Amino acid sequence: MRLNSKRLPGKALLKINDKPVLQNIIERLKKSKSVKKIIVSTSNKKSDDPIVSFCKKNKISVFKGSLNNVFNRIKMTSKKFKLDYFLRVCADSPLIDPVIIDRCMKKFLKGNYDIVTNKFPRSYPKGQTVEIIRVRALNKINEKILTSDQIEHFTKYFYDNPKKFRIYNLKLSNQKRFISMALDSKNNFDFLKKLTKKYKEKINDLSLNQLIQIYEKKNI
Repeated sequence: MRLNSKRLPGKALLKINDKPVLQNIIERLKKSKSVKKIIVSTSNKKSDDPIVSFCKKNKISVFKGSLNNVFNRIKMTSKKFKLDYFLRVCADSPLIDPVIIDRCMKKFLKGNYDIVTNKFPRSYPKGQTVEIIRVRALNKINEKILTSDQIEHFTKYFYDNPKKFRIYNLKLSNQKRFISMALDSKNNFDFLKKLTKKYKEKINDLSLNQLIQIYEKKNI
C-alpha cells in the first residue's frame, strides 16, 4: 500500500465523507470471521509516512519496506510477523466483501493450496479481489528470475506459472468481471462518494449482491 498511485494518487487516504479509504477497508476486513490480524505493508519512503501515522493512530500493525520491489516487501512483511499464510487486499478495494474472504479462507484451510483466489480467471467485479497466499510457496520463488512486472505485482508469478503451484479459483456463477468497484479513477472515486453519502454508516453493510445491483444500474 503506497500513496504514489499513478492513476489515483494518495487513494489509500483519500477521504470519503470524512473517513479515509483505508479506514473503510479495515472496517470491512473486521467484519470477516477469518481475519484475525490486520497488517498494512507500505514503503519506507517519506511520502508514505502518512500511512504509517494513520496505522499508529488506529493501532494497526504496519511494515515499511521497498517502494517498488513489492515482492521483497511482502516477503519481509511475512517474515517480520512470522506468517504461514496471509490474505492480500489492495488499497483499491474499499468495498471488499468479507463473505468472499471467508469463503476463500475456508477453502484455503481445508486444502493444501499455495494460493486461493477469485481472479484466475476473474469472474468477480474488480475491487472484490481476494488472494490468500502460503508463505512457504512465496519463499520458494527466486526473485532473480522475476520480471519487473512480477516484482511489482507479486502474485503474477503464480498465475504466469500455474503448473508449478496449487491454485484454487473461486468462481461467481454469474459473470460480473466487467463491473469495476475498484478505486482506480476519479470517476470511481466520485461514484463511491455518492454511494457513501446515500448509505452513510451502512455503506460497509452492503453485500456483494446489493453492490452489484447498484453498480449495474449506476443510479444513486
